[in-house]
Amino acid sequence: MEAHLQQLSIKEDWETFIDVLALILYGTILFPYSNDYVEYAAIDIFVAVRTRFENPVTVVLADTYLALDLCYERNMRKMICSVHILYVWLMARIGDNILGIRCPIEFVTRKKLDKKTRKEWALFVAGLNQKKIIWQPSWQQRSKLIYSCEGFPNVPLIGIRGCISYNPVLAQRQFGYPIRRAPTPDVLVPFVCYYQDGFVNDTLRQIRNAWKNILCAEKDTRSSSIDREIPYQQCLLDRVREVKLPYKLTDQEPLGEPVLKEPTLDTRSEEVQKLKEEIEQLKRKNDVLNNDMQSLQHEYLNVKVDNERLIKKQKVDKECIMGITQELTVTKAELTMRAREWEATMHVERQETRQDRQKIMEELYDLQDRFHSTESRMNEIMSEYEEKLKEEKWQKMEAEERHQMMITQLENHIADQERDIIHWKTCFSQLAALANGAMEDVPRMLREANSSLMYFNFPDSVQTFLNHCKYLVEQMKVIIARSRD
Repeated sequence: MEAHLQQLSIKEDWETFIDVLALILYGTILFPYSNDYVEYAAIDIFVAVRTRFENPVTVVLADTYLALDLCYERNMRKMICSVHILYVWLMARIGDNILGIRCPIEFVTRKKLDKKTRKEWALFVAGLNQKKIIWQPSWQQRSKLIYSCEGFPNVPLIGIRGCISYNPVLAQRQFGYPIRRAPTPDVLVPFVCYYQDGFVNDTLRQIRNAWKNILCAEKDTRSSSIDREIPYQQCLLDRVREVKLPYKLTDQEPLGEPVLKEPTLDTRSEEVQKLKEEIEQLKRKNDVLNNDMQSLQHEYLNVKVDNERLIKKQKVDKECIMGITQELTVTKAELTMRAREWEATMHVERQETRQDRQKIMEELYDLQDRFHSTESRMNEIMSEYEEKLKEEKWQKMEAEERHQMMITQLENHIADQERDIIHWKTCFSQLAALANGAMEDVPRMLREANSSLMYFNFPDSVQTFLNHCKYLVEQMKVIIARSRD
């Protein structure tokens, strides 16, 4: 971004130069959370301020409170926030009030600031009391203050890293209303949430709605926000014991309202001695001033002589100045004409830049519309694909069921065939046993019948039957022999 800033300065594009410079300041001064890098949150805030004219003060205040909370509650050693603004705020409220100051930066620039070490800062803060603090600066003049928002006992703030509450009742003295009684615990209820701890969309929505209805007044009108029975000084002492500050708070230097004491004899004698010393110092200063006045009178006479010489010389120089003035008038007219021409040229270039920017924005909107249409089309395609996938899944399940049914039927058919094979095998074994028996008995019986024919005279039909039986036996022997081969 720094290289781009240098290029803009070379091109003299000062409008864009100012925007880029402001963005760098947002990322490095106001929200310095990453080294050499401007976070998206800082860019969003810059765009909101630049385009919608929103106020970034609440965001800076919220991030400062969150940084202090992290250092105290979670023991973080490094404070990550806008330290420059916090330093200006602190130093602008310490010392003597200067009239005519319109902002704290002007106040700090007029003061002589010394660098301090960590130990010196600790001693410096520990030594502060109510007399060293500017409670009501000249630039901090408010007619009305924000005391609470709808649904909250105090003022909730939204930051980059989280949300935190701000208690205006503790800052009344800075606006001219001294605090004499302690605030109630209900008003001081802490409200802190960090985005990294979880989703806080409901909380952000609640805070935005609460800011639509705020309580503004010259002073806090809520009677329930002050505990009438506990003094504010006692509340401060209890708070110091609770947070365990690293230095001792004595009753001689309270942090609340100043306690007026009656002057004693010792204090009066000290004041008289101081006045005498001041008188002696003033006398010595008076003697010094008298000597300085005499030396100034001599110098005045010398200056008077020199002045007469200068008057004569001025007459000569005046004529030269008149000539130079005329030349400068002509040059000024020429420069004015060139400046007008340059302004006209810059005006035309700005118009062209605005037109180009408008065209780019139109193209960007067109691309966004196309992207949304493409996205919707992709969603439709994905839904159709999912429906087809479901349909194919059901078809696959039905095919698997049919296949399983066919496998079951085939297994049943194979079991039936095996049972048939066993049945026919048994029958064939029985038939083979019968045939084997017949092959053994029939030839023997035929031989006995043939031997009987020799002694008896039987009919021809019997002889024919016997021959046929012999023929069948021979055929069966041939078939059995062939099957064995």
